[in-house]
Amino acid sequence: MRYLSVMTGLVCLFYFSACMPTNCSKLDAGNLGADEMVFEIEEIDFGYHDIADTSESSWIRAAKYYSCDGELGYFMLKTDDKVYLHKDVPLRLWHGFKRANSYGRFYNDQLKGKYEY
Repeated sequence: MRYLSVMTGLVCLFYFSACMPTNCSKLDAGNLGADEMVFEIEEIDFGYHDIADTSESSWIRAAKYYSCDGELGYFMLKTDDKVYLHKDVPLRLWHGFKRANSYGRFYNDQLKGKYEY
């Protein structure tokens, strides 16, 4: 049993150190607009990225999360008309979004106006 715990710990350590991409530093938001940032983000190999199944939502067409450090990241939300980008969103909020009964209500209550690009 101890062997299994040690191996699990080593795998986690390996994942969070060796497998984290080094090219997240290439993301330079300095003079980019939100639309350009969306393109840049989708081109980078983040250490953590995830997509929510928003097919049941009446207005959210897609939701994605990207993080270099596994703590803060970029939250992208797509509607029929626009892509909204939020920066420095905690990973715990992304997990909350994915567990929410209503994606729209969670987004409006927890993210909108609080984490802007």
